[in-house]
Amino acid sequence: MSALSDTLRPFWLSGINTVSGRTTRSVLGLIGSQRYQVYSPTNSSFAELQFGDWTDILDAFADDCSRWSTAAFETMGSIDVSARLPKSIGWLMVRSYYAAFYAAHAILRMMGRSLTQLDLPATGAIDAVSAAYGMLPGRGLHRGLYLCEAAAQTKSLKLKKVASEGSHEALWVQFMAIVKMISAGLLSTPGGSLGAQQAVAKLTELEVALGGLGQAPRGNWLSIIRNQINYHHKFGAWFPYSGRQAYYSGLLATVGAWRDGPDGISIWPQTGRDLQRFVETCALIVSLC
Repeated sequence: MSALSDTLRPFWLSGINTVSGRTTRSVLGLIGSQRYQVYSPTNSSFAELQFGDWTDILDAFADDCSRWSTAAFETMGSIDVSARLPKSIGWLMVRSYYAAFYAAHAILRMMGRSLTQLDLPATGAIDAVSAAYGMLPGRGLHRGLYLCEAAAQTKSLKLKKVASEGSHEALWVQFMAIVKMISAGLLSTPGGSLGAQQAVAKLTELEVALGGLGQAPRGNWLSIIRNQINYHHKFGAWFPYSGRQAYYSGLLATVGAWRDGPDGISIWPQTGRDLQRFVETCALIVSLC
């Protein structure tokens, strides 16, 4: 078992590790179920849902964790380089990104935060319950991307509409915040263990990588590089492979490191090795998940 992963367990959503068996309702499904009360006013971009049974929230977050993490492992585990096109690494890079994207979503949910796209049925369900409790003074909740935060003490789910960022940037902003929050929590623990210190060092390594060595302070460096590869065909990842470097052939081995646990994955922060740092960062996130 990874020492880094063990150190992060106290930050999990309280009780999520007790969920077992087949879960059938996602966070979005839970919101649509109307199995909650609303005791404070709902407006166009905020709602707070109160639950009588905390396990309803746990089951939904665990369901999302299973779905997102499995997508990450399936995506990362099926990456390969074509024997007929050994110089082509475009899809290796893109799929590495999406594996990390899915893994980051899963990790957020482990920590009790979900970025969820609320559609019309979901917002309609909240509006209906809010109205029934006399808590819908306006026209109701707008559709869009919401940060849903679970709170064990109050058995509640707070929904706050994310501003103008796209779904990818919003994910990395929240993931960066989680990394910083855990690091701060570990540092503030009196008499921190050697394991905690090592965890903070690894999380700092991840934070620096997500920030693109200072070029992406919002934490969306992976998304920036993925866009450059996917839409602008940079870094020689696609034909005619201009500027291809010898280290490209080692990227597949770096991708595969996710199976060995996050403790042994290092992200070297030197400039000029964007592709290696990109794959190292993706592998670390998936391995941590």
